[in-house]
Amino acid sequence: MLKQGNDVTADQVKIVGICAAGKTTLERCLRRHGFRARQIAQEHANVPDLWQRFHPAEITVYLDASDATALQRRPSPLLEPILPLERKRLRHARAGADFYLLTDHLSPEQVCAHVRAFLASRALAPDSVGTVNNVS
Repeated sequence: MLKQGNDVTADQVKIVGICAAGKTTLERCLRRHGFRARQIAQEHANVPDLWQRFHPAEITVYLDASDATALQRRPSPLLEPILPLERKRLRHARAGADFYLLTDHLSPEQVCAHVRAFLASRALAPDSVGTVNNVS
């Protein structure tokens, strides 16, 4: 969780998804816009509900990408064989997410805009505490 003084503050947005779907980029963008956002590396854990156990959040965003897109974004012979396993590990997170976004044909700016529009539709505004540069 993000700490401010002695207080512990829950994240506003939790981001889950497969490798190379855009989680890190979205987290940075949301933080630049004043949201308390955190990506969760659920794809690396064999605990279906890990994404729910730590760092409570108001909204969970699931980012996805096709295998072809993931491999284009992160060319690695190691990625292709693990994508099916990542999807299996993420089934629970995908089913429980508040917002699902396939990022295949979207620029990083478009991904951020779609997510910010969804957050606005849920009346979730940037945090006024100023956690833009707080990366924990």
